[in-house]
Parts: sequence; structure tokens; C-alpha cells
Amino acid sequence: MAYGPGAMERAVKAEEVILRATDGQLTWIQAAEILGRSPPVESSEWRSDTSRLIPVGTNMEPSGRTRQPATLRPMSDDAPKSAFELAMQRLQQKDKEANVGDRPLTDAQKAAIAEVRQVFTAKSAEREILHRAALRKAGTHEEVELLNENLRRDVERLVSDRDRKIAEIRGEASP
Repeated sequence: MAYGPGAMERAVKAEEVILRATDGQLTWIQAAEILGRSPPVESSEWRSDTSRLIPVGTNMEPSGRTRQPATLRPMSDDAPKSAFELAMQRLQQKDKEANVGDRPLTDAQKAAIAEVRQVFTAKSAEREILHRAALRKAGTHEEVELLNENLRRDVERLVSDRDRKIAEIRGEASP
């Protein structure tokens, strides 16, 4: 969809004004005036509620009752966290609640885990090669489905064995 030159010019102008306001070269009220928008309501002005006019900044509701002011919490000085960092933080909190220690692995444990993973990779590659050879020989759709189901079951068993062995290795006492 092509936009006219006027629309493009307005978009570029709006972008430039917003960037200047973000950089602090303009106030947001000045930016709103340049863009032809109304500036935000200030405390000396009035706003319209459903039934009557109420001065901005008061704690009165239309019913005449006073409402509690909003509680503001100070913002953290930390940078925003990614979804991965938030998930890791939640997992660490769960570990603390379950009294799971953060023990470093010994070199022997790391080597044993690497060997278990290497054996798993070799066995799953072997199983995949045998599966492809059997698929070439399969004659019917039912045979193909049976072979795929057998492969899925074998891979699940291999993954289960690998995870169990790694858990056993991690469970060994480390200094």
C-alpha cells in the first residue's frame, strides 16, 4: 500500500518530534503542541467525570467519597530482564524453597556426564540410520506407522536412560 507524500511527510515530522522529546530537546507539552495534539491535563484544569466536574488532584469520587491515593513503589535500578532471565530466576527460587543446593560438579562428574551424552548421541544416530533403512523397505502405510512408533518409543527410552544416568551422576557427593 503506497502512502501519499503528505502522509509520509507527517510521519517523518512526528517521528522527529518524538525523538527530540525523548532526547530532552523538547518538553512533551511542546511536542504535543507541534503535533497538533492537546497537552495532558494539568492539576489546575478540570476534568469531566460521569456526573459532575471534579478538580484534578483531589481524592473525591463522583459519589462524594474520598478514595485512597495510589501506592507507588520505587522502580528498580536494574535493567529490564529477558524472559529467559525471569524463568531462571523463578527456577532458582523454586530450588531455594525445595532446599536444593547449588553444588558445582567435579571434573570427574563433568567427564561422566559428557560420556553419557556422547553414548546417547551415538545410540540415537544408530537408531535413526536403522529406521531410515527400514523405511526404505516398508511396503505399506501401516508398516511405516509401526516403524515410526517404534522409533519414537526407542528414542523416548534412550532419553529416559540418559536423564536417569545424568541424575545419578549429579546425585553423587561432590566436595
